[in-house]
Amino acid sequence: MPADQGLRTDTLRIENGMPHRVPLSIWPAPDAADRYAATTPLIAAYGVADLFGALEDVIFQLYDIALRHDPLPIIQGDEFRNLRRMWRQRTSSPTAMEAWRRAWTDRYEKWRRKRAYDGLHSVLHSFFSHARLQRPSVYRHTDISDWCQTLEMIGELRHHVIHGAAVVSDKLGRLSNTSTSLTFDFVAGAELEVQLHHLQSVECFCDQLLNTINLSLIEKAIGHAIPDLRPTAP
Repeated sequence: MPADQGLRTDTLRIENGMPHRVPLSIWPAPDAADRYAATTPLIAAYGVADLFGALEDVIFQLYDIALRHDPLPIIQGDEFRNLRRMWRQRTSSPTAMEAWRRAWTDRYEKWRRKRAYDGLHSVLHSFFSHARLQRPSVYRHTDISDWCQTLEMIGELRHHVIHGAAVVSDKLGRLSNTSTSLTFDFVAGAELEVQLHHLQSVECFCDQLLNTINLSLIEKAIGHAIPDLRPTAP
């Protein structure tokens, strides 16, 4: 904006018993530009955290679908004997089905809270194993373990952001600057600076991972590989 104009931020103040809008701050154009530039890293950092949270919801929802089809892997052991019985008898009557649904919802929510501490990369690996999914046949250079490592790295950065870490941890430094680290260039012990390209990398990875899962599901459903119609494979 022109230098003689300012960015005005209003707030409310009580005057004579009534709320009135008053200016909280007025930034001249150069100051506003500088302050916007200064907040970019913060916006990128919280963007990474938000994207990771969205991806977490998607992966757990996919896992939930797989578990509803085959819940036995998480209802093993003596403590879940009654739950397994309810699973086997769920189709015997509407009452039995409703009882199973209530019991399953309780079990799944407790399981999810516990699995969240294992890391989303571990959950993704377990989902692929449980659903018996394979990497898409056209892929040549990466596999499930690589995607999980990238996801672990993003999860570590999110941990830094959520807890306000100022310095790059040894773990984040170790996971960065590798063939699966996107544009993550963090160095252990250095000041944590989340930049726009880090956020862009996370968004790109989210898009690629979801497409990968779609391709894996399609190939599992049709029972054979999808022909690679691109000039080069990834």
